[in-house]
Amino acid sequence: MNCNVLVLDPDEEFRARLAAALGARAYVVEEGEDGRAILTSTGPVAVLIVEILMPEQDGLEAIRSARARWPSVKVIATTAGRAALSADYLLGLAAHLGADVTLTKDTPLATFLAAVARLMAAKL
Repeated sequence: MNCNVLVLDPDEEFRARLAAALGARAYVVEEGEDGRAILTSTGPVAVLIVEILMPEQDGLEAIRSARARWPSVKVIATTAGRAALSADYLLGLAAHLGADVTLTKDTPLATFLAAVARLMAAKL
């Protein structure tokens, strides 16, 4: 089974913490600061964890790009929101684009890990 997870987030601390926790659970993890990392990923990716608000290529574009490259990829969209763009609004857009799970950035790390495990199990 493909256990590759791609974590896209401009927040290096959040990305590194999540990647380390996933790696400790034997997932193969790649990281990137925005959606352009999809083009350089060694793939195939089973689960994409993506921040909606990113520079260069945002999370909504990244979801579309990932699905074009890996049609069966499962998507966890996350964000803290920003000013007029609330987290609920942005995560609603991500769900509309087909995100399998939406979580705010302040969600406990254990919840992110459980969501990845659930999505990986669903791919079996």
